[in-house]
Amino acid sequence: TTSRYRLRIIPVTTDTTTEEIKMWIQAAAESKSWLILLFHGLGTPELKNPYTTSFEQYVDVLNDIQAHKLKVVTVAEGLKEAGL
Repeated sequence: TTSRYRLRIIPVTTDTTTEEIKMWIQAAAESKSWLILLFHGLGTPELKNPYTTSFEQYVDVLNDIQAHKLKVVTVAEGLKEAGL
């Protein structure tokens, strides 16, 4: 069952490590809770733009999500499933 109180949004910045993201994914999988990873942009990370994620890190995250067999949904699908 989905609970609107289990929604968690985490912004991913250039300071966010892949291991941190994988820990959040693991925790969400174990607790059967929602995890919303907020990626602002993909490309070459720059010091002046802390919201750019490298393609390599993004692919690592997607592979981890796939390995956990987690369901990925759009914002609209997630809100609908949560009854919001």
